[in-house]
Amino acid sequence: MKKRVVIATLAVFFLAGGIAYGVHHNSEVQAREIAQKKQEEQVKKEADNLKSAENAVDQAYKTRNEKDIESANVSIDGLSDNQEAEKTRLAKKLSKLVDLLKQVSDLNIALDKATKSKAEEDIRAVQALLDKVTDSYLKSDKETIQNKLNSLIEEIKKEATEKEIAQADDFNVSTELAQPAEQAQSQQNNQPIYQEQQQNYQQPSYQQPTTPNYQPPAPVPNNPLPSGPAGGTPGNASGIQDSPGGNDSIGGIEWGH
Repeated sequence: MKKRVVIATLAVFFLAGGIAYGVHHNSEVQAREIAQKKQEEQVKKEADNLKSAENAVDQAYKTRNEKDIESANVSIDGLSDNQEAEKTRLAKKLSKLVDLLKQVSDLNIALDKATKSKAEEDIRAVQALLDKVTDSYLKSDKETIQNKLNSLIEEIKKEATEKEIAQADDFNVSTELAQPAEQAQSQQNNQPIYQEQQQNYQQPSYQQPTTPNYQPPAPVPNNPLPSGPAGGTPGNASGIQDSPGGNDSIGGIEWGH
């Protein structure tokens, strides 16, 4: 009887031990399965977070929107410690975007200043900033701003040419208008000199030219005139009878000279 009790007790003991071992083994298996599942979930979560962070950075590069840049920063900060390398890589990439966008902003500010001032030093400043742009991401921005700068330079050259032409025209008009005024001023300036010359002018004393002393012709000899034709009156010097200018004597009257 006692022997049976001992055997039964041992059987119960071994059965209980077996059950306990089975339960413990099952617990370990379940624990390992749970841990593995959690690990898989963590890996998946990290992968999803990494993908999300990469997409956020790409979106920021596309839109250049400040809100998208901030969202990318949040996604990068959400990466786990196991993803330190990826976290550093994405943070550098986003930081580079910020620096590139600052280059574009500085270029636009400088171009706006040059457009308003049209000063040579401001134009040179824009070109200096453009020469520093080497990243392919800003290729389109660089070409756009360079074209705007070139157009501004051409506009300034055109305005300078038009200004020179206008100044030349104004000079010609001023010269044409000034000539009559200068002539009038010259005449006005010369008038006092002319008046002074008139005032200082002394008429030369007039001296009547001397004439030689008049000498009357020598007297004609009082010789008797020759007689006229036979039986007639004496003739005059001309030989014409009864004419003035001779010594004709008619009726007792002698014609004189």
